[in-house]
Amino acid sequence: PLLKLSPTVRAVSLMREKFPDVELSFDCDIHTNIPYFLANQTIDVGITTYGEILGLEGFCYEFLSKNTLAVLIGRSHRLWNKRPLYVEDLDGETLYYIEGTANQSVTAISQYYKEQKIKFSGQVPCRSQSELMLYLASGNGIANAGVVSSENFFTMRDLIDVVPVERTELNWGYVVALYNEENTLAKKFVEFLKETW
Repeated sequence: PLLKLSPTVRAVSLMREKFPDVELSFDCDIHTNIPYFLANQTIDVGITTYGEILGLEGFCYEFLSKNTLAVLIGRSHRLWNKRPLYVEDLDGETLYYIEGTANQSVTAISQYYKEQKIKFSGQVPCRSQSELMLYLASGNGIANAGVVSSENFFTMRDLIDVVPVERTELNWGYVVALYNEENTLAKKFVEFLKETW
């Protein structure tokens, strides 16, 4: 759920186009133990973040992308038009994590901001994503979008802005595809993934 969906979907489409006789299913579950399912051949390819596979042996992996943290800022906020936006600029701001269900990422980002002496809240004071956008538009706070796709928020571009925060590379920022090199179809799918990302 933390990864960009659109390039993965394009890779799935290419796979189905090139290999119409191959049954292909796509599952997204934050609790899936990808190395375990690869080891017992329940799945052929896993897409995850680099922090999930540190120290893993026996599988090949391909880097798909390197992400930095991004924040959502209302256009009425004093920092919205600052380019680039550095961590130091956020001193004294209250940040809300927009994907509150991703506990691992919340923990990592929270720890990072704590080390930077920046206030952080894992609780979004809104009942829905739309309400959050309106909250941000009022200039009351900043929401951290982590490494999730920012395309979802461009529909609200008149209210908010998506700003990359530099100097915020976390060890799980790399998105990788994990697979067994002996599996020809899995290897082909990873080639499609690298094309589409």
